[in-house]
Amino acid sequence: MRKSKNIILHGLFIVLLAGCSKNYIPTGDEVILFQVDYTNTHTGNQHYGYYIDNKGNVFTYSNPTVWNSPDSLFVFSNTGIMENLSYCIKSEIRIPPEELNKFAGYIKNIASTKVTARKMVGTGKGTLKYICFQRSETSDQYKGFIIREEGNYTCANLNYFSKRTITWLSDINSRLTDK
Repeated sequence: MRKSKNIILHGLFIVLLAGCSKNYIPTGDEVILFQVDYTNTHTGNQHYGYYIDNKGNVFTYSNPTVWNSPDSLFVFSNTGIMENLSYCIKSEIRIPPEELNKFAGYIKNIASTKVTARKMVGTGKGTLKYICFQRSETSDQYKGFIIREEGNYTCANLNYFSKRTITWLSDINSRLTDK
């Protein structure tokens, strides 16, 4: 129940925020580390969430008309990520460097750990994904790794640090909805 309430509150916050600010203009030196992404096509076309970059900035989005998704191997081009950022709004929340470095340090462990099989639950409440990214400097691409997926489909990363990261990302979500 709390998760559903949190998702609804987050969506309302994003919609309100989207009406108050202009889209972010990416500089090109952002490196995306985390994403929380909610989609629901069952009860209307809903798509919102946020990115966190390597500087601790939190970029929110709500129902963008154009959106780049990863390929079947969960790889994003840098161009696609930068275009997605151009549809985002830079929130007032900034993650302190020590906190960000702690969780960014978990990405390598999460990326090398197995994820449970994806199960269709079919709740009709949409799907919420917690994702971390590694950026390749040589290919200028991002590789995404599911930390957890919940809602219509469920799966979870089995790494010890995944639970801590989910709690942290959920806390950021709460801070976004409490503003």
